[in-house]
Amino acid sequence: MRLFFLFILLSFALPDLYAQDDDVVWTPGSKKININHKVVFAEDKDGTISFEDVSSEAMQRSFTHTGKPVLNFGFTESFHWIKFDVNNSSSEEIVLEIAHAFLPVADLYYTDDTGKVICSKSGYKIPVEEKPVKSHYQVFPLPKGIKTVYIKLLSNSHPLVFNIWEKEYYSVESSKLKMTYGFYTGFMSFIIVLSIFFAISLRNLLHLFYALVAFLYMCYAALVMDGFIVYWLNLDLMFCYVTVPAVGVAVQTAYSIVFLDLKRFAPKLSKIIWGFVLYFSLYAIARFFMPLVVVLGINTVHALISFFLMGYVGYQARKKGNKVGYYFAAAYLIYFLLVLTEATYIQTGTPPYFTGLSHTTVATFVEAFLLSFLLSKRFEWEKAESEEAKQIAQKALLEKTLENEKMVREQNIVLEQKVTERTEQLTRQSKELAQMNDEIQQQSEEISQHNEELQVINDKLEKQHQLLEELYNDMQASITYALRIQTAILPSGDILAKIFRSHFVFFRPRDIVSGDFYWSAPLEVDGSRQYVFVTADCTGHGVPGAFMSLICANLLNQTVIERHICETDAILTSLDNSLRRFLNKDMRENHDGMDCAIFVINHQSQTLSFTGAKRPLIYFQNGEMQEIKGDSKSIGGHYREKSTFSKHTISFEQPTNFYAFTDGYTDQMSSDNVRKKFMTRNLRLLIQEVQPLSLSEQGEIIKERFMAWRGQSSQLDDVLVVGFSL
Repeated sequence: MRLFFLFILLSFALPDLYAQDDDVVWTPGSKKININHKVVFAEDKDGTISFEDVSSEAMQRSFTHTGKPVLNFGFTESFHWIKFDVNNSSSEEIVLEIAHAFLPVADLYYTDDTGKVICSKSGYKIPVEEKPVKSHYQVFPLPKGIKTVYIKLLSNSHPLVFNIWEKEYYSVESSKLKMTYGFYTGFMSFIIVLSIFFAISLRNLLHLFYALVAFLYMCYAALVMDGFIVYWLNLDLMFCYVTVPAVGVAVQTAYSIVFLDLKRFAPKLSKIIWGFVLYFSLYAIARFFMPLVVVLGINTVHALISFFLMGYVGYQARKKGNKVGYYFAAAYLIYFLLVLTEATYIQTGTPPYFTGLSHTTVATFVEAFLLSFLLSKRFEWEKAESEEAKQIAQKALLEKTLENEKMVREQNIVLEQKVTERTEQLTRQSKELAQMNDEIQQQSEEISQHNEELQVINDKLEKQHQLLEELYNDMQASITYALRIQTAILPSGDILAKIFRSHFVFFRPRDIVSGDFYWSAPLEVDGSRQYVFVTADCTGHGVPGAFMSLICANLLNQTVIERHICETDAILTSLDNSLRRFLNKDMRENHDGMDCAIFVINHQSQTLSFTGAKRPLIYFQNGEMQEIKGDSKSIGGHYREKSTFSKHTISFEQPTNFYAFTDGYTDQMSSDNVRKKFMTRNLRLLIQEVQPLSLSEQGEIIKERFMAWRGQSSQLDDVLVVGFSL
């Protein structure tokens, strides 16, 4: 019988002893204790369970321990009840802190010594001034003695951290945290205002764009991560929590395109990233019609995509020549690492927050500073590049001026030598006359007369010298103006970028103006847009060659644009007839004419048509080099050469590199003692050698190889080499 009563006694006592092990015991003199390992929880899916229900004996078995250092319910819309036992037998007042600003519902319940149910309500929907303790977190005073505390809350974001603080100590630490928030807000506001000031004073919208990015970063901290905005405004934090990231990924992705000038450095990638921006923008609208749990998951995926895009865009921009690209990618890598730190904290509770700020808030602070620094460095580098280009232009102008002065000095030396020779001759005659005593007077008169004639000659020479200077200056001005006219007929890089996937043009006239030129024009053929592209070498160089290039360019305009001839062989046949008529070829022998290669590019059918007049075409397809030799006759030329031209068609369904060139490159003599031509065979080998490189890098190597071959020797002819890919 005694054993039976002992068993009954132990049956009632053991649960109490076990519960006592889970009690939260406040020790006098403590400042703060974390009780996450002491709390248990139960799910209330639709929020209908009351305090009376949850505190009943039947519900106690529904409570379970977290088993983790932090309590995180993930993306859910369920309510949860939290329970723990607290024992405060000291005279100190203590408070419970739920370090979470984004709880719409947080109600604390316990039964006082009289059996009355005490309920304290908190959550971001309640203004800070009306909360039990004024804080952006959910903070409740705890009773003295031994009490069982229940908390009903709704959490669908962020981990839950439960701390018990000594009340006065919490007040001090809370004030410090508010000061930290104030410093963060002040710093970010200063950056935003300063950027707006720069945007207005410098008339540069990029600063205004950066101000918008910095504002969104501040919103991340105040509205999404730490939630301290409730100290100033009573907002629906959950609305902000899902809206700010949805808008932020679109804005920061668009900022990367504009900041890195992606349209100039990588136009195709720019279009792809703008597609992501459009998608993010449409999602920011569509998310209003999606369930909250779905939106929270998509926001996380979008953030990861955005981080990857930032790094990839920065890397690609640097590969294309933008100095700031790698730095931009590194800045977002730092941002990403801090966000990963936040994700680690959500799962494990470590590492702890720095100065109370979340890791993501620190990331926005660091990122805003780094982007501000990179913005200033970008303008600094752009200014340096502009100054460098200006110095190069000034140096070229100075060299030309010195060359002109040298020519004038040489002319003056020639004139002075002539005057000296004439003076020496007159001196000898004077000595001979001095020896003739009988004829002194007569010869003196003759000398006087000769002196007068010499003065007249000197005056005439001086006038001729001045006239030569004026004629030289007029000639230089005319040639310079002719260069502007000739440059106007050449297609710009933007036009060529629309025709080719990528390209380079190595164009180096022997003199200021050139007989070589290249030309392009669009065509509408049967509702399909096609492009005509020509590389040409007119007879002669300098001013005569330039005249011929303008004539031939004008005839191309008439043939292709006005008469709408779109077949390559027909274009050259028509051009041949037009040039003969223009130069009266049928009436007199004339060697003037033009060698050229003409292409018609059809992107829809992915074909290229080629016809050459004494100029070949080299192309690489599937790693193999092919060459098509042009017809062995020029445009114009001798009368007996009149005939039709051949047309060749090449498919570029596979990526293909094409190369056309005039004979100026291959006919250039070397600077060594052998004095031999570069030859077409060596140019083929050079083009084959540079195939693994991009076209822009190929153009640089072809230019460098030509300059090294020429060395200090004179350039013999105009040079034109064009490479393009389709």
